[in-house]
Amino acid sequence: MGECEILLSPELLNWAADPVVAIFTFTIVGLHYISRSDPAWGSVLYMIFYVIHIALLFWILSIYPAIGLMVLIGIVYIGLHIAAVVLKNVLD
Repeated sequence: MGECEILLSPELLNWAADPVVAIFTFTIVGLHYISRSDPAWGSVLYMIFYVIHIALLFWILSIYPAIGLMVLIGIVYIGLHIAAVVLKNVLD
């Protein structure tokens, strides 16, 4: 992005961020999927949420200096998952 310095190489950043993203993705999938109910569906959900989380991470890091906006995006994203779980429990 223009004149920004790269603090870490992309490969090193990927090695550092991937375990965190994988654990977070696994946790989010666990909110929407019953374990061992349909392994194929669980794998598809994991893939979809992994792509979403990588895209969100890229988007959040691209607006880096705006810390408040970064936190707001994270809060809204987690809030949407909480609302989906609550709504699912109310409808069941």
